Amino acid sequence: MKINSFLLTVAFVCFSLISLQPCNAANAGPEESAIRQAAKEFVAAYDKGDAGAVAAHWTADGEYAIGQKTVKGRDAIAKLYGEFLRANPGSKMDVKIASVRLLAPTVVLEEGTASVTNSANSPASASAYSAVHVKQGNKWLMASVRESEVPTVETDRDLSELDWLVGNWSAGKDKTTVALTCDWIVNKHFLRVEAAGKGSGSDMPSGMQIIGRDPMSGQIVSWFFSADGGHGFGSWEKAGSRWLIQTAGVTADGSPTSASNMLYRADKNVLSWQSINRRRGDTPLPDVKEVVIERVADSSAKQAN
Repeated sequence: MKINSFLLTVAFVCFSLISLQPCNAANAGPEESAIRQAAKEFVAAYDKGDAGAVAAHWTADGEYAIGQKTVKGRDAIAKLYGEFLRANPGSKMDVKIASVRLLAPTVVLEEGTASVTNSANSPASASAYSAVHVKQGNKWLMASVRESEVPTVETDRDLSELDWLVGNWSAGKDKTTVALTCDWIVNKHFLRVEAAGKGSGSDMPSGMQIIGRDPMSGQIVSWFFSADGGHGFGSWEKAGSRWLIQTAGVTADGSPTSASNMLYRADKNVLSWQSINRRRGDTPLPDVKEVVIERVADSSAKQAN
């Protein structure tokens, strides 16, 4: 949850599209449903500027730590949020839950990312958080929240940090593969990734994705379009050697989807990608195992050698 935040998000064409594929899975348990509902109520309270209602999501002796600063007690947390909201009128929050794990019958660990935007006095900000919830009576309340701030991306930067994506790539083997081509478009303000799947299975999709930078926030964002008519949007954020990508879209039949994707550059010729926390409507879907993507050597360069 947070006072300063901004979120993660969308994937590399083929990868985002794979995350949209339908799959059967059990519905979320009552604990996860309760945590997700509490997160919605938390955001609603923040957006209304109600610091007391925000702090009410903590236990009376709850703890909130951001960076090197730690605040203890619901009253102190309400004061902290009140000061921030007054200093940042108009700010809005968005929370993306990455995982909810039941540690004990009355203890749950929630992890995710959050964003604060639209402040009249401050730039957009981002963070990753972990929150320990405990059940008190019929309510799940936060006993401890730890938050790590992510530096805000400068708005005047180009996409040079993703120029290594340019080229031809291939994933899969044997009879089921997907070929990816990435190139610059529109005076190098955007990257276009096209994916073409081959094989007997329907889980290797084809489609296109456009990657660019939001001029207002400075964040890298994406739009993806599946060959079957589905489409979606997402945003990117770097975390160490990985890009963390959150996607939200809709399938061709109108079902909403979301996923958390991770893109890792092993070296200049090898990538890996994984999709987790996938949902189709209210139904959680199984994680997609790590996929290795390799750069395809330029045939003309081979001939020249």
